[in-house]
Amino acid sequence: MKLYATSKRMILVICLSAFIFILAGAVVYRSAAALPFALGVILTSALNCAKAVMIEHAVIRSADMGENAKRFVGLQYGLRLLLTLAVLAVCVLSPLINVWGAAVGLFTLQISAISMRFFSPQDQTGGNGAEPIDG
Repeated sequence: MKLYATSKRMILVICLSAFIFILAGAVVYRSAAALPFALGVILTSALNCAKAVMIEHAVIRSADMGENAKRFVGLQYGLRLLLTLAVLAVCVLSPLINVWGAAVGLFTLQISAISMRFFSPQDQTGGNGAEPIDG
């Protein structure tokens, strides 16, 4: 599956912010208790990478769908929500995963979305770094 530059940048920022959160957790815990925290951050950050790809896929597919686009985007949103709930359920029920690490990892998608607004290169139409349309 081909990813656009914006999605690649979002995934890179998700990974970088997860790494920063893991380092902060290692500083706070200063023991082997940092491993469950790191596992929670890694699990939810991987979820957010998958959600970024799913969002891109939903936007691209819905552009060509016409009237069914609203229903398709709604179903995609529900699927992403169920996926998030499943991962959170695993994090809460597993003694090997720190719930606070999972909660912190959930913010990586929001951090990447906000960073796209401030740090992505602007094209000539003032957009968010997507390829300008010729014509």
